[in-house]
Amino acid sequence: MTLIGICVVLWIAQQVSPRVFQELAFANFLGDSQPWRFLTSAFLHGPVVHILFNMLALWMLGPYIETLLGRARFLALYLLSALGGTVAYLWMTPANSMAGLVGASGAVFGLFGALIILNRALGYGTQGIWVNLAINAALPLFYPQIAWQAHVGGFLTGMALAFLYSRARRQAALAWAGTAAAGVGLAILAASRYIVT
Repeated sequence: MTLIGICVVLWIAQQVSPRVFQELAFANFLGDSQPWRFLTSAFLHGPVVHILFNMLALWMLGPYIETLLGRARFLALYLLSALGGTVAYLWMTPANSMAGLVGASGAVFGLFGALIILNRALGYGTQGIWVNLAINAALPLFYPQIAWQAHVGGFLTGMALAFLYSRARRQAALAWAGTAAAGVGLAILAASRYIVT
């Protein structure tokens, strides 16, 4: 609910002042000099339908996954999935692109990915999740402005972290070491994009 609250407050702020978007949205050409945008962009949104869909998904998935993982691991999963989504977008679009990226979709798709792994570890079915994912995967065909690259990056990051957490349920040190390694790995991956170009 805190994450939803932050997104809603920032969306309202965006309607009041365009500076919120200008200062916090991600764009490839800004990532190396203003790295905070890799995460802050995940708390901004475009049209009202954009924030409604993302917050609905977060409200539906969040409490269940937070119960399974605990508050700290859930927050790490959410933020690193958001970061993974932005990093994937960075690598899968032109390096000099000036297009602004906003939205919690990378983080939300990370929750979808995590839910698949966690439910399988618990012996629960995942068919309904795949149907939902297929519907969401088709949306960019009708709305080209959707950054599907962030969806892919967030989804894979969420799956990887959930796999780690499911294997280290009673090993907190291992879980947090893996979380830290994932964060460092994503940071290095982002930085290497700017070195390559």
